[in-house]
Amino acid sequence: MRNATVRGRGWASGLRRRILARTNMPPTRVERRDFVRWCGAAALLAASRSAAPLAQAQQEERGQPRKVASRTVLQDLGVWVAAMRYEDLPPATVKKAKYLLLDTLGCAIGAVDGGPVRIAQRVVSARGGNPQASVIGAGWKTSCDEAAFLNAMAIRYLDFNDYAAFGFPHHPSINLAPALAIAEMRNLSGRDLLLGLTVGYEVQVKVRDASEGGRRGFDLPSLEAQYSSAATAARLLGLDAPAIANAVAIAASFANTLSEVRSGGELSNAKGTAEALAARNGTFAALLAQGGVQYPLTVVDGESGYGKVVNGGVKEEVLRSRSGDHQILKSCTKMWPSIGTSQAPIASSTRFNWLWPAAKITRATEWRCIASIKSERPSSRRTFSSSKYSISPLF
Repeated sequence: MRNATVRGRGWASGLRRRILARTNMPPTRVERRDFVRWCGAAALLAASRSAAPLAQAQQEERGQPRKVASRTVLQDLGVWVAAMRYEDLPPATVKKAKYLLLDTLGCAIGAVDGGPVRIAQRVVSARGGNPQASVIGAGWKTSCDEAAFLNAMAIRYLDFNDYAAFGFPHHPSINLAPALAIAEMRNLSGRDLLLGLTVGYEVQVKVRDASEGGRRGFDLPSLEAQYSSAATAARLLGLDAPAIANAVAIAASFANTLSEVRSGGELSNAKGTAEALAARNGTFAALLAQGGVQYPLTVVDGESGYGKVVNGGVKEEVLRSRSGDHQILKSCTKMWPSIGTSQAPIASSTRFNWLWPAAKITRATEWRCIASIKSERPSSRRTFSSSKYSISPLF
């Protein structure tokens, strides 16, 4: 095949000579056919860049509607979060929010001397920070995101704060921490605080319900708290719907806490710290969104988003709108500082004395999960079974 060199004649040689002169490329031998093919590819690329706008213009001239990309889950979530107002909350919702505010503050006050709580306070105090919000029981202030972290540590430490029923018993009262921090920083009212708490419950329980049936391996309470704390903080910062969606997107992008924090071989301080870190991260994400940082709003429903990669599916319709009773009404407070599923067994055990003297309860014989409480009375032995364990007293 005949070869064309850089010093050849004709239009191709001249074009190549100009290209090489501009790019300072050394002379080289190139097949004429290859060079023509490259030129054709470049022409097609240039034409394709203008084809889409031209087709769109022709479509509009013919009166056909322009195709609009579908809205993301977070865009819709931002709309209904931004639309929530204290004045629209029913009396039952307001009453429950006030009750949970007092209950959750009590949990935090009871834990101010907890070892991990004090450790976290010392770490944050040593780092310093703009005094924007108070640390419960400490007598000093720090930045609002760090205050959210420390107060969430206290709220969660005793495992005494509430849990949401009708699903996995997670702990939406953790959202009081970012609500308190932002409300104090902005000098907001008590009504604003109650609204922020209600928003937190709404988003966290909805994320829980939308995620049920998904993959194992991720700690849903901590994961949900990043979404909800970002929404809570963003709403109290006064952000509009797009910015609220962006705040949740920022938080959601690093929200996937591993479930090993509470299901590992040893139950460490991680159980109480994971959700506190989530509250801090969500608060900080809202501040970043307020400052103008932009994240993809496809974090939940995109090809590489939470639904398809992390959870193995998400019930988008649960997150896209809000209607009916508020999720805060699903909250259940605890009578004892223990995991939510142990409340009934503990209640059962307090009734033992009318059946058997405490001194004659010698040992726990087995652990089993049953739905009802029963009493068996064989001639020589009596067994009391609760929803979590069985205790066999010997007589």
